[in-house]
Amino acid sequence: CESELTNSYSLTDSQKSLIPITKYNELQYLDNHGFYYIATTQPREIVGYTRSPGAESCKYSTHERMWTYLNFLSKGFVVRIELDASYDTNFELYKLNEGAPFGDLFDLSCTWDSIPLEERMKDTTIMGINFKNVFVFKDCSNGSSINQILYSPENGIEFIEYKNGDF
Repeated sequence: CESELTNSYSLTDSQKSLIPITKYNELQYLDNHGFYYIATTQPREIVGYTRSPGAESCKYSTHERMWTYLNFLSKGFVVRIELDASYDTNFELYKLNEGAPFGDLFDLSCTWDSIPLEERMKDTTIMGINFKNVFVFKDCSNGSSINQILYSPENGIEFIEYKNGDF
């Protein structure tokens, strides 16, 4: 059969600005017990890939995906921040525990949502702390020790709330 491109999904400049990390860096986080933790970033990667509905299909679509990692080495986990220009533009975080083959999924709503990605930022207050223009990622796997993560394009991960009440 002859290959046939059915759709092409690219990240917009606005979407690319949601993950602005372009260099290696160290970030400092303070927990509710007064301890500081270092997290290291790595430059974002943007790649294109193709997807077909099945191995025998001649039809395919192209997609662009962008991601970066935030490594909390002393806490024993890494957060993968990923944006995929697929059918609904998925913006997800994954908590990858040291040595674990798969990660815990954090999504903006844990459901497919028709609200445009850029309109999902909101102001919220957690534990008496006010946050402006953040994405609220919830634990969709229900198996993580983390309840939610607040993320802003300007500051990256701003807040991590654990299920035991720590942050």
